[in-house]
Amino acid sequence: MHSLTIDVHGLDCPSEVKIIRAALRPHVADEQVRFDLINAHVLIEMRTSGPSAETLVNAINRAGLRAQVCTGHGAEKTNTDSPGSRLEAVLFASSGLLLVAAFVAQLVQEQFALLAPLHFFSGTNSSLAVKAMLSIAALLGASLALPKAWAAVKNLRADMHVLMGIAVAGALLLGESVEAAMVAFLFAVSLRLEQWSVARARDSVTALLQLSPPEALVV
Repeated sequence: MHSLTIDVHGLDCPSEVKIIRAALRPHVADEQVRFDLINAHVLIEMRTSGPSAETLVNAINRAGLRAQVCTGHGAEKTNTDSPGSRLEAVLFASSGLLLVAAFVAQLVQEQFALLAPLHFFSGTNSSLAVKAMLSIAALLGASLALPKAWAAVKNLRADMHVLMGIAVAGALLLGESVEAAMVAFLFAVSLRLEQWSVARARDSVTALLQLSPPEALVV
């Protein structure tokens, strides 16, 4: 018997734990699976006659999450520098920049009138270009929640990612591009703050473990 460590991108809350357990249950028993939410790892006790690592990774991927076998050494390997994380940072920054650009464009369009911010946030006098920027900003911001929303839908769960997607889609269909962009960007901010807090917790735990001596004398 040996241990298999799988990186699961975005594994940081009990809702993903339930999804992964359900995906792995046809292949391994629940008692063989442990979770390290700090490092976004799934730890599986593999048996000789059990499924392959590729089978388990594919099972998690089919559930709507992104998984790969951990190639690092131990639980210190994380996926914060993965291409997926860098793409999320680009999407987040692009959404915010487009939102600011739309705001500035509306101010210029209104020739810096005193009530221009009110007109902007009412969404009634936005030009086609401004609405296009707002719509793209909304789509980019909402795309950050799309993987978890899709995983929840596939497992018949209506979590906050699904509800946010419905809210953004509804606002866009109603022509309220400002509201859609604001909701999507603020939700993206909350996701980035969550990732930051998890990273801080991981670093704190790692620093605490490094304080322990390699050897201890028991008297």
